[in-house]
Amino acid sequence: MITVEPKFYLIGSPNDTGEMITFLEENDIQWRLDPNISWAENVFEFAGRLCYASWKKEDGEFENLNLKGIRTGNAIYLKNIIESKHGSVFEHGGLILLFTNVSRVFTHELVRHRAGCAYSQTSGRFVRNAVNGIKIWFPDILVNNSSAMRAIRKAINSLEDATWELEKVFKQQLEEGSFEEKKELVQSSFLLSLSIHRHQKAC
Repeated sequence: MITVEPKFYLIGSPNDTGEMITFLEENDIQWRLDPNISWAENVFEFAGRLCYASWKKEDGEFENLNLKGIRTGNAIYLKNIIESKHGSVFEHGGLILLFTNVSRVFTHELVRHRAGCAYSQTSGRFVRNAVNGIKIWFPDILVNNSSAMRAIRKAINSLEDATWELEKVFKQQLEEGSFEEKKELVQSSFLLSLSIHRHQKAC
């Protein structure tokens, strides 16, 4: 478990990449904007990669442990997005905000009040993070109550232990299975770890 703080980035507005590079650097992500294509094409690719965590970290490892390879090049990537019918990423044509290290409660409240907004969110079905890299934020009302923190840490440790056990049980499928098998496993165990997953949302 890694304790984090929610963070907000102004990713960009038309022809301005804003804090996108800051986000990529702070999160040790290799991917960078292509200077030879339009602002919008870069943003569409960024939003798609955010949803699937389909980029490598600076150490060369995939952020999404379900992946064995990723498509490179904007045209190839966007062609696959279109063929996958994941058209929502093409809605990001205006002011782009990114919230990271936030809860599903937070992101669901955003979606509930979505008038005039478009959202791209890290997928709980496609993305598998390292168990020892699970990030969580504690609000001050909990941090300032030692009894509450003991109870919550106990619950989180129990969830992490259960997730470790599930990874052991399905070790072969997670290492050698098809992407569809891995997706099914992640989807099945998602409810178990729902309360402690890191989420990112661009809007």
